[in-house]
Amino acid sequence: GGALTAAAAAAAVAAPPLATSAPPLAVAAPGAALLAGRTRGFAKRPPQPAVDPRSVTEEPTHVWGLNIRKGGEDPPVGADEDYPEWVFSLADEMPTLAQLERIPPEERTPAQEKRMARLSRRAHIKAKNASKSF
Repeated sequence: GGALTAAAAAAAVAAPPLATSAPPLAVAAPGAALLAGRTRGFAKRPPQPAVDPRSVTEEPTHVWGLNIRKGGEDPPVGADEDYPEWVFSLADEMPTLAQLERIPPEERTPAQEKRMARLSRRAHIKAKNASKSF
């Protein structure tokens, strides 16, 4: 049977009895039970700070957006010595396909070759998909 929402159940109780002998039916909108306080399987977004911490010019005190626990807080920022060297290279921009193509093949590193192959495959797939579109 159909699920009654609290408002529909209260309205059915408060309504005067109908002249027919059949009991009154409460009709809920399709999916109303799913929408009653739920987000259809998606987690609710946490409240966002008034000012984006990434735009503040002073030294950050917490790593914004790194919290993985419900109701937890973002972890505090440690000293630079506390992190391995590779962490600081994560913010470096990666070379584009055009930049990699300008490097002579004998001078490319294996990592650059791998990135170039990945980017050229991606460009080929995008071009093929664009030709299929109407």
